Amino acid sequence: MLLVEAAGMCTQSIVEPRLTPIAPAKSSWLMCPPEFYDVQYVINPWMENNLHAASRSRAIEQWRRLHEAIATLGPVELIHPALGLPDMVFTANAGIERNGVVVRSRFLHVERRKEETFFRDWFQQNGYTIIDLPPNIPFEGEGDALFSHDASVLWAGCGMRTDQRSHAFLA
Repeated sequence: MLLVEAAGMCTQSIVEPRLTPIAPAKSSWLMCPPEFYDVQYVINPWMENNLHAASRSRAIEQWRRLHEAIATLGPVELIHPALGLPDMVFTANAGIERNGVVVRSRFLHVERRKEETFFRDWFQQNGYTIIDLPPNIPFEGEGDALFSHDASVLWAGCGMRTDQRSHAFLA
């Protein structure tokens, strides 16, 4: 069911074809410390006119407070940041997970593609089953797709980062 389509962007619900109730998995979060966070290139409108304008000390303090808050809700897993990959802090973009299966992101912009290897290694080392999309279909994980509160519906967007063709694979 197509819900919204405007200016080349869309949001679509992807409902699982089975009717068996699925218990939500125990929540945990993946975070990456902002050790190398910076705006080093422009790949979206929010980065425009912000090259190297980020405050590393402020980013670290904000991340620390966020980490502490999330840790009160459940386990927080960490991935080590990699030099030259300032956007690794946006771990939601790494893929989308359900019941131990991860559909890994295929980043649209070349500046983020090197992250794919680091996230793949992390998911593999932590026992996840990994599903890879075809290399020509961009998809940016939970940055553009989220499950409903009971995990019965996947809400997936498309537009400037995620190709609508990814929805067929997510379904």
